[in-house]
Amino acid sequence: MSIKEQFERLAQSAGGSFKTVSDRVKIADRLAAHLKASNIQVRDIRVLKSRHIKNYIQKRQEDGISKRTMQNEMSAIRAMLRQADRAEFADDERLSNKALGIDNASRDGTHRAMPDDKYQEVFNKLGSIDAGVQACAALERWLGLRGEEAVQANKSLNTWAQQLAQGETVRVIYGTKGGRSRDVRVPDIERAREAVSNALALARTQGGRLVDRPDLQSAQERHSYAMRAAGAVGEHSPHSLRYAFACDSIERYESQGFSHKDALAMTSMDLGHGDGRGRYIEQVYSRR
Repeated sequence: MSIKEQFERLAQSAGGSFKTVSDRVKIADRLAAHLKASNIQVRDIRVLKSRHIKNYIQKRQEDGISKRTMQNEMSAIRAMLRQADRAEFADDERLSNKALGIDNASRDGTHRAMPDDKYQEVFNKLGSIDAGVQACAALERWLGLRGEEAVQANKSLNTWAQQLAQGETVRVIYGTKGGRSRDVRVPDIERAREAVSNALALARTQGGRLVDRPDLQSAQERHSYAMRAAGAVGEHSPHSLRYAFACDSIERYESQGFSHKDALAMTSMDLGHGDGRGRYIEQVYSRR
C-alpha cells in the first residue's frame, strides 16, 4: 500500500461528517503529493517524522495559505496519526501550532454575507446550470443550511413544509455536523416557505432527489461545481449564503427586543453551533 493510500485510509477511518472526511482526504492527498514532490522517501506513516510535517507546513506558508487553514490541516494530520496508533507523536510539542509557527491565528471571517443582488445573480445563473443546485442555494440562503444539509434536504422537505405551515421553525436532521439535529427559526418565513415549496416540486420530478445524481458524493461534487460556475467564489463562497441568513437572524432577534448578546447566542443555536458561540458568530458570520 502506497503512502497516499495509507493516508487516505486513515483519513477516512478517523470519522466525522461527510464534509469533514472529504476535506481530511484532500489534506491527506496534498501531504502525500508534497512528500513525493520533495523526494522524501516515506513508505509508511509509522516512520513519518516531525521534520517531514514541518517541511510541509513551511511549503504551505510559502504558498500564502492562511494560519487558520494550516491549523485545520494540522488537526487532520494529527487525526490520521492517532488512527495509526501514533497518538504520542500527534501530541508531540514539535508538532504544536506554536512550534510550527501557525499559532495566534485570527478567527475573524474572511468571507462576507452574500448581498441580495449577488445572491440573485448567482441564483439566476444556477437556473441554466442545475435546477437542483439552484433549489439548494435558496434553502441555504433562507434556512441557513450548510451545503451538505441542502443536498440532503430532499429527505426533510415534506416535514419542513408542514412545520412552516404551522410556524417559523424547522428541524434539520440530515447532513449536520456530528449528526446533531437542530431547530432553526427562520427570519423570513415567506421566503423559506417558497424555497421549500419549489424544492419539493422539483424533487418530485427527479425521483425524490434534489440534486439529480446517484449518490451523495457525486451530488456534493455537482453542488460545488455548479456554485462555482454560477459565481459563488471568493468572499462570496457558497457558505456566505449562511452568513447572510445569520445576519438576518441577528437583526430579527434584536428587532424583537433581544439584547445583542442574546441575539448572537440564539443565532448560534439556529446555525448548529450551540448557545455558547455568540462571540464566534459575531467574528465570523455577522459581516454584511
